[in-house]
Amino acid sequence: MKEREEFELGDSLDAPHTDSPRRRPQTWSGPWPWAMVAVVLLVTAVVISPQGERPIPTAEVAWVVDVAPGTHPTVWAVDDHIVTVEADAVVARSAADGERQWHVPLQDPVCSSDGVRLACVSTAGPDGEVTLIAADGSTQTRHVPGAQVATPLGSDVILVGGDMEAPWAARLDQSGATVWRSNLELRFVDTDRTSFGYLHATQQRVLWRLKSRDNYWPAVEAIDPSDGSMLRITSPLSSFTEPEENEDLVVLESDERSSETAQFALRSDGVAEHAAGPLLWRWDDGETPLAIDAAALYTAMRNESLHPANGEPPQLDGTLEPVNVRLRDLTSGAILAEAESPYPDLTCPCTAAASGVVARALTTTDGRTLSEGEAHFDLAFVSRETATPAWRYPLEAEFRNSPARLASHGDTVVVWVGGEVVALTAP
Repeated sequence: MKEREEFELGDSLDAPHTDSPRRRPQTWSGPWPWAMVAVVLLVTAVVISPQGERPIPTAEVAWVVDVAPGTHPTVWAVDDHIVTVEADAVVARSAADGERQWHVPLQDPVCSSDGVRLACVSTAGPDGEVTLIAADGSTQTRHVPGAQVATPLGSDVILVGGDMEAPWAARLDQSGATVWRSNLELRFVDTDRTSFGYLHATQQRVLWRLKSRDNYWPAVEAIDPSDGSMLRITSPLSSFTEPEENEDLVVLESDERSSETAQFALRSDGVAEHAAGPLLWRWDDGETPLAIDAAALYTAMRNESLHPANGEPPQLDGTLEPVNVRLRDLTSGAILAEAESPYPDLTCPCTAAASGVVARALTTTDGRTLSEGEAHFDLAFVSRETATPAWRYPLEAEFRNSPARLASHGDTVVVWVGGEVVALTAP
């Protein structure tokens, strides 16, 4: 396999035009189809703390920049940069103030990152051209015919390609040699309408979301990164499917656990020492894992009106009750903190930050209003100390159901909404 290296620290003369960072975001509204969780509307309600004592503070906007979204707009935290994947370039900005640091010109790329590097495939460029981008903006390009999406995994690269009727996955080592290549058997696919949206890899699994035009499917699938074999998984996003066995793995899209607990497996029945090992502890009835940071596992109790068990349709004929949020020790299952949230639903997209987790929170409490397609959302920062929202940010623009539109650097949270990237901090 031919390999060439390029070192392109971009300069602002060749970069696509982007306004300087500013502090006041634009706002607008649009329709919201419930089934695909695609668009949110203008939020005007005041959200009160769980005890009804005071409004939850609104996040401070640290900076905001205009961006030019392509077909696969995503935002990633890489080293000290916030990196946006735009229509004709991958652009790195300072996490502190949003100032541009470097850019790599690519035509409508789809990118994934492990927080250290990015791997991008240009959808409008040569077939199978994979560009690896380091944190300093230097690049290395490889040609893998048929590659659709790629992600770094340590010094290696995981790729998925082929057409949707015969997709494949492969792992390449640092030299470009093939470690393994396997054929994929997808459970959730419409070959006429779907494509791979992005990959996300850890040493335990490589997962992907399928995309249909601008919407990401809620179903998640995964392979074992050691050999490319398909994993039997379920996901909190896949509420319309029931696990076939208790031993199905549960995968979370925000999983920042430490190396000490990396081997533990989240399963449908609880947390085990490893995928086929004995259970350490069990979930309570209705408890759904949300995210893992370096110190704790965040869970939310399922709202039975919105997410009935056994695949029953939602019961949206009354007031939706708020859900409880828990923080658990991953090893023992001990409840470190628990609180009633002011929200009837707390789900991903989500991302772990330095002192908590940010998740999408439903603010609409009237079931009939929700059934008519009117829904309002916050981004809610759930504190690790108290399991309560420390701040909220009303989502006032388009925010599709991709966690790759949400990233964090320390306790700064960055979200891509509409044509803007907004950095949020505690007030």
